Amino acid sequence: MMYQNGRRRGLIKPITRRGTASRDPFSSCTDTSAPFDHDDKAHQGRRRFSSKQTKKILLIGLVASCLLIASSWGRGGEGGSDSMICGRTIGINLSRHKTWHTPYTPSLLSDPTNDKGGILLKNGDGFGGGLNHISCFFHAFDLSYDKKAPIYITKDAKWLWQILLPLFPFSGTTAADEKWAMLEKILGVTILESEHTAKLSGLEFKTPATNELFYYHSSDLTSSTIRNHRDTILRQLFQQSAGVCSGVSAAAKIQQTSVQKAKYTVMHLSPRATGGYLGKLNAATGRDNSAALEMTPNYIISILKPLGLLQNDVFVVGEHQNDELEVTRLFQDPDLLKVMKKIQVDQNNQVYLALLADAYLGNPADVTSMWIARMRYALGMKNTFILTEPKNMNGEGVWVSSVDDKTYLDMYNRDKLGMWMG
Repeated sequence: MMYQNGRRRGLIKPITRRGTASRDPFSSCTDTSAPFDHDDKAHQGRRRFSSKQTKKILLIGLVASCLLIASSWGRGGEGGSDSMICGRTIGINLSRHKTWHTPYTPSLLSDPTNDKGGILLKNGDGFGGGLNHISCFFHAFDLSYDKKAPIYITKDAKWLWQILLPLFPFSGTTAADEKWAMLEKILGVTILESEHTAKLSGLEFKTPATNELFYYHSSDLTSSTIRNHRDTILRQLFQQSAGVCSGVSAAAKIQQTSVQKAKYTVMHLSPRATGGYLGKLNAATGRDNSAALEMTPNYIISILKPLGLLQNDVFVVGEHQNDELEVTRLFQDPDLLKVMKKIQVDQNNQVYLALLADAYLGNPADVTSMWIARMRYALGMKNTFILTEPKNMNGEGVWVSSVDDKTYLDMYNRDKLGMWMG
């Protein structure tokens, strides 16, 4: 049985936009062939421009068209560059793989051999809050690899789309069919109308629950392969997120707080409930992570002072950001009270505020915080502190990241992170 782009040929038709030619946002504008035959002698007498002039005009038009298409897709948000998101510079160029510090890996399943069906992600109960479902989603690819079966997703799988689409919004002018087609290409999956459509296909599907996916891990995939795949998918989602900086979104909030160009730090205060997982995390990592969870003034200062960020704004995000008992010790600390800032934004805006910060202090026991850190690493953002360790520098105790900014394999190591693995 033949497969094509992760689906069986002839069984389920890919989603395309009706009434228009298919547009591929990933194709590069490199076609410089002219649509006219300038050597046709029958038309030479009527020609008002020379062949050289005509080619020049066509080339200018082609370049303008490419620029228009690129801007219409809004790569990297509305920052005007694939090296920027919402006006802030990131560490890589999203459209140039050569600038990536991990290799382009769009799929784990290069040659499916299961001709009976696949993995179906459908509507059902969610598992936990925050970005837990991002873990569920990516772990489905690991299951797909182990079972050698492609992934199918229904449009009504709310547990996934209600997290993924607001986090990586397309331009408001993108038609629905076009949006689904783009997602199919980025994710390497087949998107179906519903579970009923899947049943009509005659295929056999494994339909794992979200809690099963959250805890799933592959014994065959290496940490580097998993990381490379996650990085590639995330970068492509960021590249096509044209709507992320429009309306009441992250960019607007960043501009309102006057930090679009100014340096700033984001620290993640998580619910006390995450403290219940601290023992398990410590056992998995082999170190005490309580300092990152407690986020004391001394911990924050020891990180920001060597970076020269102690005089810049520090924004508090996380589900516990508005608990006065938790934040009072920070806002009343004499070394922090002038820079500590509260910001009233929803989860997605908190994520982008943290992603684009000059430094991010995260909580490793919080799944959402861990995914923010992974996204920052994928984007090449420096100064991410989530798995930390104490060190003596120039006779002074400081906290530093124990994760290598270029490899960050610990973030995808099951043996070191347990259920917090990405």
